[in-house]
Amino acid sequence: MMERSDIIIANLTPFGGASADAGTLIEVGWFPGRGSRSSATRTHRENFEARMRRQLGAGYAELGIEGFHLPDNLMIVGAVHGGGYPIFVPADDTARCNDALDVFEACAEAAGRYAATRSGG
Repeated sequence: MMERSDIIIANLTPFGGASADAGTLIEVGWFPGRGSRSSATRTHRENFEARMRRQLGAGYAELGIEGFHLPDNLMIVGAVHGGGYPIFVPADDTARCNDALDVFEACAEAAGRYAATRSGG
């Protein structure tokens, strides 16, 4: 099914650490290489650097994590943005866990607009 898809919607909400699920990240990176697009959503606004600082504590400085204030790792953001979409995040700073349907709706709407252009609609 993935090989026949023009676009995916990926949930990049942190899973088991500071970043999204590893399998989802592979899919996000795979899609642009085959001419498809990734559209992504997150349920937390906190940026990747802040999550890494919180997770690693004093060990953060030793790793030299990029300080770009991005919603996720630079490579992940590049893969999604390379398809022409932002990573959709909540407008406010509250972590809403799985209750961010407005964010998902914005992401799905953007994906729908893209799909309409592909089908001539």
